[in-house]
Amino acid sequence: MSKLEYLKTFVTFNDDASLLSVSPDWSDGIDLNLEFRHQVIDSLTLETSVAPAMMKALLKAEVEYCEKSWCGTPQLRKLASVFHELTDYQYVDLYNACASKSYDIENCL
Repeated sequence: MSKLEYLKTFVTFNDDASLLSVSPDWSDGIDLNLEFRHQVIDSLTLETSVAPAMMKALLKAEVEYCEKSWCGTPQLRKLASVFHELTDYQYVDLYNACASKSYDIENCL
């Protein structure tokens, strides 16, 4: 299985271990899961089949990272641009709450 195939499969998981693996891990003062989370986000397209729980975890994690790091990332903007389509507009309130924490996802719809 190629890396891209693995990432496309990974986003369909919604078990605790998978969701935790994309959450920020600040144990060494840096987000140890950042690189993997960005690889997952970079693999997303509008045609990706994805678990809603994974999309929620990715959005929360990336917003937390951007908030703590005082930065915006291309991955946050990409995630924001596909979030509603991939979740069938089920989590508008979550998206709006995240948007109020990070202005980097404004105008990404």
